[in-house]
Amino acid sequence: VVDERVVDARIGLMAAGVTALRASDSEAILLDREPTDAVIEEASRAVEGVIAPLEDVHATEEYKRQLAYVTTKRALTKARQRAPVGVA
Repeated sequence: VVDERVVDARIGLMAAGVTALRASDSEAILLDREPTDAVIEEASRAVEGVIAPLEDVHATEEYKRQLAYVTTKRALTKARQRAPVGVA
């Protein structure tokens, strides 16, 4: 975070499809924006559209989509708290 704007973001997801993937759409939502609750919510919701979870004996596809959203939101919120302000 530099000048209250996100300058770099990477979001990787596991168990959200056949292979690991990057949520580049979510990353793009974050870039050059202040990491407010609303921006984090938007980026987290975008994850649901890029994953292709497989339903199995452990969880339904819907549950896995919700889990991806929740864990992404938690991770982005924690990253915002940990980010050194003003340092690139």
